[in-house]
Amino acid sequence: MKIVSLQASIIAGFQQKVQKARDKAWHDKHIKHKIFQVGDLFLLYDSKFLKHPSKLKTYWLGPFIIHSVTEAGTVQLKELVRQITWRFGQWW
Repeated sequence: MKIVSLQASIIAGFQQKVQKARDKAWHDKHIKHKIFQVGDLFLLYDSKFLKHPSKLKTYWLGPFIIHSVTEAGTVQLKELVRQITWRFGQWW
């Protein structure tokens, strides 16, 4: 009895690993790599409204101009109206 339940748990664990590998492969296949260049216009999504959606609130901040891009993917943004600089790490 214990041997059968042990084998079932081993098989279930193996199936979980296989499914996780399939999910990761599917996700990695569908990632869209974005290449930003200096001077591009950019709108920044404001995720704080996800918990409290509202019709009249805007979900986007900006427009911004991309001021610099590093090799690691960090983007430095500059506002069009005010000359304030924002820096964001690689999160896409």
